[in-house]
Amino acid sequence: MNCWQILQLEPTTDIRAIKKAYAVLLKQNKPDENPAGFQQLHAAYRQALDWADLVQRLAHGLER
Repeated sequence: MNCWQILQLEPTTDIRAIKKAYAVLLKQNKPDENPAGFQQLHAAYRQALDWADLVQRLAHGLER
């Protein structure tokens, strides 16, 4: 599964949409109740945010 499938989103640069999807899914994957699910969700969240940031920077010519 890729980060978008885990977050149940289409690829997007909308940071708010990524955070909202993460918050909704976090309720189902609490770290103390489902550590493996939480780790997978959190990794997908970070990857999606990094991807969105990179795409936005490239679109504005601000490559890291």
